[in-house]
Amino acid sequence: MPESATEKVARSTNNQPGSKRRELSAACLFAGMGGFACALRNGGGGGAVWANEVDKHACSTFRHNCMNSVFARVSGKKIIHKELTA
Repeated sequence: MPESATEKVARSTNNQPGSKRRELSAACLFAGMGGFACALRNGGGGGAVWANEVDKHACSTFRHNCMNSVFARVSGKKIIHKELTA
């Protein structure tokens, strides 16, 4: 099976003398069900370190998919407003 572009990049950067592989992590504002966090984790990254969502069904699914994330069930608008007015 041919090597994918992602595998080529990973191989070329990880095989350099003295190189260290760094995990990519993210904070997910308006996280939904955690699709971005899961894709990041499945791609070799660290997933979401923090997330928020307001929809109760999406919250339940996100918590199931991303058990190691700090999660807040709060509107992203409140978070943004608080940061912008502080």
